[in-house]
Amino acid sequence: MMAKLNARRMTLTLPVLDAALRVVFLVVGAEKAEILHAVLVDKPDPPFPAQMVQPRDGSKLFLVDQAAAALLEPGTPQTAGSPHGKAPGKSRPNPGRNK
Repeated sequence: MMAKLNARRMTLTLPVLDAALRVVFLVVGAEKAEILHAVLVDKPDPPFPAQMVQPRDGSKLFLVDQAAAALLEPGTPQTAGSPHGKAPGKSRPNPGRNK
């Protein structure tokens, strides 16, 4: 007999993600190629949530398969995906955050 699982939702806000040592995005499949290109290369306004994640003292890593990377040029800069040219690892103001 299977035990009933009590599923609970966990929401991670940008300040929580920005405090992480490493944030990893796993992107798989050809249907993700267009949005991955938009996240890593384009600078939409407003930015996509994945672009807004900027670990303060860590890194942001995109693991992608060949199909998802189909629209990316070889050698896409490591700083790609930063909203409005912001370098990775730089924090933005966090209203209401304890010091």
